[in-house]
Amino acid sequence: MTVKDNIHYNFYKKYHKNKINKIIHIFCIPLIVWSLSVFLNSVVFQISLNYMFNLNLFSLNLTLSSILLSIYLLIYTIIDINCFIPMSIYLFIIWLSSYLFLQYSSFSFYYALLINLFSWIMQFIGHGIFEGNRPALMDSIKQSFLMAPLFSYYEFKELLEG
Repeated sequence: MTVKDNIHYNFYKKYHKNKINKIIHIFCIPLIVWSLSVFLNSVVFQISLNYMFNLNLFSLNLTLSSILLSIYLLIYTIIDINCFIPMSIYLFIIWLSSYLFLQYSSFSFYYALLINLFSWIMQFIGHGIFEGNRPALMDSIKQSFLMAPLFSYYEFKELLEG
């Protein structure tokens, strides 16, 4: 099965016909994922394997963002194996840049919140003014949050291909 045959992807896509609204989504969806990733990178889980006498054999710190984005990648790969490489690059760039932003930027939560709010407002403007319909998340929040990053990638790819 390909992404274009997936019922959840097609559900999300049917809410996005207008070119300007698609362009808004191409830019704003990654910004929403990125800004949420900034927040989720602050939640860290430490996984360690200790042996007798507190000998640390293995230790790994995972952020909630890396776990969630890995789940997204797994779902996209199950939907279409051809998604693995482009979506792993897409999601890794989001994760890495948001992680570095959190580590090295002053007021990172403040800026991430502003970017998140701006992106949501732009998406609602895209639907209200350009698309003339309500967003997909009003009918299925689960499908919308799951398919939005995949949609933004494929729409960006179509825009580049002309």
